[in-house]
Amino acid sequence: MKNRIILLSILLITVAVILLCLSYIALNRRWTVHASHMFSDISVILLCRNSSEVVKNKEGTLFFKDNLKSIVDKWPVAQNAAVIAAFSDSLKKQGIDLYVAIVPSKEELYPEELPGCSRNVFLERIKNFQDEIKNRKVHVVDLATTFGEKRFPKLFTRFDTHWNDRGIDLAARAIINTLGLNLKESVKSETKTFLYNGDCARIIGDTTLIDTMTLTINPEPRGTLQDSSLLLLGDSFSMHWQSVGADIGSRINLLSGMPVYRFPIYGGCDGAGYYSKILPSLKGHKKILWIFASRTLSQQFSDNQLN
Repeated sequence: MKNRIILLSILLITVAVILLCLSYIALNRRWTVHASHMFSDISVILLCRNSSEVVKNKEGTLFFKDNLKSIVDKWPVAQNAAVIAAFSDSLKKQGIDLYVAIVPSKEELYPEELPGCSRNVFLERIKNFQDEIKNRKVHVVDLATTFGEKRFPKLFTRFDTHWNDRGIDLAARAIINTLGLNLKESVKSETKTFLYNGDCARIIGDTTLIDTMTLTINPEPRGTLQDSSLLLLGDSFSMHWQSVGADIGSRINLLSGMPVYRFPIYGGCDGAGYYSKILPSLKGHKKILWIFASRTLSQQFSDNQLN
């Protein structure tokens, strides 16, 4: 009996030690993640104190300070999610499904290229916001996960805030998959190579910073307001990129065959009141894709912008 008690005591002590070790490991990992987030945020805040609108790293890649600021700004998550959900609900009354695609910035995808920042900790904010609007019955194209998992080869140009040809292609395929469309078995496309200065380079007035960029062109992009099953709303990520036929809408049309019509807005979704004016003309369409840069989420959408 005494031996059994001893063995049972040893067993209980062993189990207790194992549980303590597991708890320590879990707690340590949690604090490691918190510390990683904290130091990355501090590093970005220090970078934002730079007087220039553009930050250059030691490799010469340019980063937009407004994108950096939006990373550490407090996002009005609940209010913006409510406005998007209200827009989605108003479209559903017309028999239209809204799909939202939030484009991660170069700064969020490649934070390790910024001094003191950690790998991919910033993408979590986008994913959390996506979860918020999904809980409100809004369809989401999860570009944060797609881009985060396939971020190499690079998806953005060195001297610009926008994506390159691979970024456009990945986004188009993710959109096609989420919308439940089929990829065409064969496509007829062209390629063009451009020498491009980039918006960040133009901001700082450096005309010597030239990038070589090859884009896939849809030679016959299809989509009018009358014949398009998909309407594309959004900021500069929805617009023509260097050439007619090189934008995200043209790529969706090229890969799936679905005609796409665009309603772009310069300056992001803070100008989204424009969409309320076009709502009457959306009847008869089944799907709307709203695509915009993640930094837009640091702005506060007003309640009457989308209603």
